[in-house]
Amino acid sequence: MPIFPTGPGKTAIQSYFSPRFWVILSAWILVNISVLLIFGIVTGGEAEKYITQAGNLLHTGHYTTRNFRLYSTTIWLLAFCLRFHLSFAWAVGLQMLINLLAILYFDSTVATILKSQRSALACTLLLVVALPYQQFNSFLQTESLFQSGSLLLICYLLRQTSFSWTSAGVITVAALLLSATRPNGLLYLLLIALYPLLAKPKPSAGLTFLFCLCATTLFVTLLNFAMGSGGEFDFTLPFRREHIICGCPTLEKDANIDTSGTGIFSLIYYTTHNYRQFARLAIARSASFWKVFRPYYSPLHNMGLIAFFYPIFLAALASLSKWRHQTRTFIPIITPILLTWLTVILTCDDWSNRIFLSIFPFVLLLASPVFKRWHSHRK
Repeated sequence: MPIFPTGPGKTAIQSYFSPRFWVILSAWILVNISVLLIFGIVTGGEAEKYITQAGNLLHTGHYTTRNFRLYSTTIWLLAFCLRFHLSFAWAVGLQMLINLLAILYFDSTVATILKSQRSALACTLLLVVALPYQQFNSFLQTESLFQSGSLLLICYLLRQTSFSWTSAGVITVAALLLSATRPNGLLYLLLIALYPLLAKPKPSAGLTFLFCLCATTLFVTLLNFAMGSGGEFDFTLPFRREHIICGCPTLEKDANIDTSGTGIFSLIYYTTHNYRQFARLAIARSASFWKVFRPYYSPLHNMGLIAFFYPIFLAALASLSKWRHQTRTFIPIITPILLTWLTVILTCDDWSNRIFLSIFPFVLLLASPVFKRWHSHRK
């Protein structure tokens, strides 16, 4: 499939001066200028540890602990700026550029799926004006690159109509880059296995099995590496101290839980031997993941989050039945949502919704049939 298709799904940037392109670009510029005015270039907080690791990498040739290898993309970018005495504004500019390209590619993909440019525009503008999503473009953290990269990868996968080794290579490299951007990127390695399963016509059974085996082996190997990489990664701590929000224990002392094994096998052992605690924490973490609002936010902030996100959640739920005849499109959309949700269940939720925000574009994609139906009724 061409990157910018013709016909009903024609993208805004196929015609460089189309009104649709300028609407998206103008909204994106307005939002990101607002982000810079509100937050500036954020170098404190979590960004500080990546800047520190970039300095360590330049001076010693390695990270303080192995877990930072799973954040390498941002650290390398910051190290490049430090090495050549460039302002961090260059890093922020690159993050914003990749974000813009991802949003335009998202618009093109939605237009192709819905065969409606107006519906795609509505969906894209909702992503553009989602300030919690866009704000990370000005942060020297991993979120912006991860959000944009995962969006580009899923949109690319959705556009593939037949198997090719070139596409398989692109998907594999993109998934590996995401794995080196944030630990959640490891989940996208499983998309390598999905690609031959969704292709039409499907490759041979032997090739499909080989892809699935290699993707699963790679995922398990890197996950075991992550779980044993030290630093901040203690995968039993969220269960011992019953974390709902990461870094916020609900117990002062370790709970009496049965653990054994290492890596992914320790998680399997825990869930099968502590299923009551696991089920209780799974419900609490799921509620935190999807409710979006937080008790430490102001009432006005929470009301804004509810007013923006909850109608989209309802639209996504209402659209589920619309996808039953589009399995090949539905599976790449729902897979990162479910895997990210499962990750929160097995670890903890982020205090500022960063984990949820990484899959927000896919929730919008799920809800997109409602936009098409609404525009159809208005005609």
